Amino acid sequence: MRRLLGAVIDYDDANDTDLMRSLWVYFEVNRSWQEGARRLGIHKQTLVYRLKKVEELTGADLRDFGTQADLYLALRTWRLLLPR
Repeated sequence: MRRLLGAVIDYDDANDTDLMRSLWVYFEVNRSWQEGARRLGIHKQTLVYRLKKVEELTGADLRDFGTQADLYLALRTWRLLLPR
């Protein structure tokens, strides 16, 4: 999990951003930009920007299904490890 998402987690911590939550919501709404933005209460282009930042930090291509699967599983693990 840390191998895939460590840079994003660190970026969120250092910059008080919401990239991890944005990525989670993006997957939660079946990769719908419109619905994801609505749920996050942000403009669609803001979500696009955030996910491009995730790609930049991870070196991942969110258009690739294998990458999506890897990131989704890493996100699920991250969510399980969060303090309740």
